Amino acid sequence: MSTQPLTSLVDALAVIRTLSEPLAEIKLPLTYALHSVLAQPVTAPEDIPPFSRSAMDGYALNEKKDTLTYSIQGEVHAGETHRTPLKAGQCIRIATGAPIPAGTNRVIPKELAQESGEDQSVTFDHLPEPRFIRHAAEDAHAGDTLLAARNPLTAGDLSLLATIGATSPVVFPLPVIAHLTTGDELVAPEETLGPGQIRDSNSILVRSFLQSHHLLLQHQSRSSDNSSDISQWIEEQSEESDVLLISGGASVGPRDFPPQLLQQAGFSCEFSRLNLRPGKPVFFGKRKDTYAFVLPGNPGSHLTVLRLLVLPLLQILCSRKNAIPRIQAQVENSQTYSPNSRHTFLPGRLERMENEYHVSLNTWRSSGDVVSLSRANCLVEIPSDTELSSPANCIPLFGDSLI
Repeated sequence: MSTQPLTSLVDALAVIRTLSEPLAEIKLPLTYALHSVLAQPVTAPEDIPPFSRSAMDGYALNEKKDTLTYSIQGEVHAGETHRTPLKAGQCIRIATGAPIPAGTNRVIPKELAQESGEDQSVTFDHLPEPRFIRHAAEDAHAGDTLLAARNPLTAGDLSLLATIGATSPVVFPLPVIAHLTTGDELVAPEETLGPGQIRDSNSILVRSFLQSHHLLLQHQSRSSDNSSDISQWIEEQSEESDVLLISGGASVGPRDFPPQLLQQAGFSCEFSRLNLRPGKPVFFGKRKDTYAFVLPGNPGSHLTVLRLLVLPLLQILCSRKNAIPRIQAQVENSQTYSPNSRHTFLPGRLERMENEYHVSLNTWRSSGDVVSLSRANCLVEIPSDTELSSPANCIPLFGDSLI
């Protein structure tokens, strides 16, 4: 048994934050920029919209007092212009988005109009109060700040950038992540089990967890507990990736090779045993600009370490906020729980009811209990040597939809 002291979660996070920094800024095409964080503010190069335009299909007119009948001077569609100014009592057929002709002071929806083909005129039922004109610069003026730096780009942000022609924003890129699942006992999920075998559930767990936080897994493999194969994978992926994640082999068993192989490859060992339950054996190290985690093999331990340690590192690398959110929730059900010397995180189901949160603890048998894990959307935090009490601190597992 190792006599190395256990590293606290607070100290482990401090190590990660000390050793890591955002990746270098790059320009990315809009197609690949979703969820990246802006490195520089974006200002409007021109007024938005750049010209006054119709908000309706209908008629643009130069209003004349005491009449509802106007002479039609032609028509204008989106992408076209009408160069002759309208005089009082004149109008023009206009499509939504078409530029407003000079002299126009309102647009009347088509539904309120009756045309007379004989004299090229139109009579309106009435002139409604809304003028249905989108004026130039009503959204933003040239030089206005549209998006602040350190802003994660959403689909709406990308639409705005396309509108102003900013097709390659300067961003902090998403980290390149490689994942290896290890274990002689593992087979692919679609395979029939042989004696002593189990299906690999950690590969899809890691991939989908990252996706739920708008992160991408660029490389994923599975290996037996073969030191040569694992060592080769470490060397190959270290050259191409920002972060290496290895599932399994984090402890001190005879075939727990990854921590030793990473150190042989030049990675430091910043910590390897945590005061965490589940998730005690966790290796973290760094070589040059590449970071490496070895995660304990059980899915419950996996998910706990991914949320509490791996995710903060990845958020730092892409310049996102990395503080772990804690939501206080009333505990709906109680379990027989004995205080534990390790900092404990139990799977739970968190819901918002009116103005407060409530959490139900899942029946938790072990860190390999995937049934309990499938029902969880949060981790319920219980400090070392402490009774479970209500309200309890809960950490959302997947994105920020509960916050």
